[in-house]
Amino acid sequence: METCLQCGKTLKGRQDKKFCDSYCRAAYHNNKRRSAENKLAEVNRALRRNWRILTTLNPQGKSTLRKTYLFEQGYNFNFFTNIYRTKKGKIYYFCYDMGITEVDSNHICIVNWQSYMEGFRHPLGKTAS
Repeated sequence: METCLQCGKTLKGRQDKKFCDSYCRAAYHNNKRRSAENKLAEVNRALRRNWRILTTLNPQGKSTLRKTYLFEQGYNFNFFTNIYRTKKGKIYYFCYDMGITEVDSNHICIVNWQSYMEGFRHPLGKTAS
């Protein structure tokens, strides 16, 4: 005999039945959707945290600091919204309008999105002029 996917009760009725009632069906699908939304919210929190860190550490528009200092502040290098590659091959990882690039193995340069980057691709949240 089959059991309800939500509560585990034994099912009666049609052979292909998956839930004992509409409450269990709705609860099952709500829980499934909530799980996917939680993952999305987690990514958004990490992006916002990264952006706040970069904004705080870069009040003048360009700053250089130790890579370990970003780690200490809670920056997560796995979360970014855009990648910009210069003609010389240098790569900037942007979190919305704030980007970082490696200066050397120990230092990072933080920059704001620049107007000359407009022809490439807009970071998320930035509108075309």
